[in-house]
Amino acid sequence: AYRRQGIAALQHIQQQWQQTGDNLDCLTRTNALLKAVALRAFPQRDVAAATGDTWLTLLNSRITDAQQFNLNMLEAQYRGDIATDELEQHLGRVAYWIKRHRGDA
Repeated sequence: AYRRQGIAALQHIQQQWQQTGDNLDCLTRTNALLKAVALRAFPQRDVAAATGDTWLTLLNSRITDAQQFNLNMLEAQYRGDIATDELEQHLGRVAYWIKRHRGDA
């Protein structure tokens, strides 16, 4: 159920992005959703404080190599330099991760 809710939330974020064109807002909300979904699937102690390389490793250890995240996009919201094509790829990775990650819960 949490996966369906995550995909529905992601679709809502994408729809708002298409209306506003605000890359920063879209990325910020998408990364918050990714953290929220991970909190449903994994122990809070592993997810809540995970940032940077630790967060990247947690995400990537749960999916195949073809859809691996990169640290640049996970941290781009803090720099504000978000290219639309990179954001589109990131959104695809988020959708893939929500649907297919191997969870503990």
